[in-house]
Amino acid sequence: SVEHFYKAVPKTAQLISVLDRTKENGSFGEPLYLDVLAVFADRHDERTIVGGRYGLGSKDFTPTMVKAVFDNLKLPEPKNHFTIGIIDDVTFTSLPMDDQIDASPKGVVRSKFWGLGGDGTVHEVVNGLMQITSEQRPSLGVVPLGSGNDFSNNVGVDPDIENAIMRVFDGKTKTIDIGLLIDQSGKTEFWNNTMGIGFDGATTIHASKITLLQGFPMYLWAVIRTILRRHDVAQMTIETDTETIQQDVLMIALCNGPREGGGFHVAPDAEIDDGILDFVMIKGVSRLMLFRLIPEVMNGTHGRFKQIRLGRSKEFKINYDRPMAIHTDGEIFAGFTSDIRELKVSVLPKALRVIV
Repeated sequence: SVEHFYKAVPKTAQLISVLDRTKENGSFGEPLYLDVLAVFADRHDERTIVGGRYGLGSKDFTPTMVKAVFDNLKLPEPKNHFTIGIIDDVTFTSLPMDDQIDASPKGVVRSKFWGLGGDGTVHEVVNGLMQITSEQRPSLGVVPLGSGNDFSNNVGVDPDIENAIMRVFDGKTKTIDIGLLIDQSGKTEFWNNTMGIGFDGATTIHASKITLLQGFPMYLWAVIRTILRRHDVAQMTIETDTETIQQDVLMIALCNGPREGGGFHVAPDAEIDDGILDFVMIKGVSRLMLFRLIPEVMNGTHGRFKQIRLGRSKEFKINYDRPMAIHTDGEIFAGFTSDIRELKVSVLPKALRVIV
């Protein structure tokens, strides 16, 4: 309550700085600042109270910024309605900051990792980063130099190479989810964008053998070759958070991000930081119907067909009656000769910071 708050503030706290992350347009000050101001004014308590905003531009609130706020209170006339963490060259309300304060325990090394390449390169870097504890895990910078660059597109990395390189140094971070795959033998694999079983995995294998094309044309040609050469359907049992599905399935894709294959919008509603995975299942269909679905998947409009099933879940258990090809982020996890028939897949929310 207001009374409890007032009593909790020590009488010796004669200088008070109120920080907030928001401001109503046209308002005299930030909402929390106005609330605190009113509490003391109603009791005729004339302490010095100033307010400011932090966290602008998604900046972290660092020890250096904390010191700047306290230094401001020590001034004969502390600055009011200030900002901290950015250089405000329009209204000039920023507080000056001294040299960066490193409050990390002795021996801690903080790093940024770059993934210079396509989705496969980023996939390998992510699997390395995920071996590090979450408290010490470095941020990931991505420079899109690959064929598909679907992950960088999904996460919002600038497609211009020079701009992407500069963002690694001064860009803000975005925290994303990561997928975890465990097969029947206990083998684990982390993945950051999409994974596919069946037709999707077979297409990845065919794409890896194409040398004369790059980017979306390579993946499109791989899809056509897979339609003509590998039309394998498996009886699958898929357990999600809410249901168990038993179905003849040509392909199931689990998606953290919406796009794969250089431009196929497989899961158009997927969000890479929402704490849940989208799935797209294509039932056993004819080759002719697969050709019909190609432009629909490119545009993300395939969900309107009865042969397509869409859904969402945080965890999956998938069993199938025959070996199927599997890819993770465009990397081959299981080929045509593998004997994997059981998978567990889950999402790890907010597991990795990516510089965008």
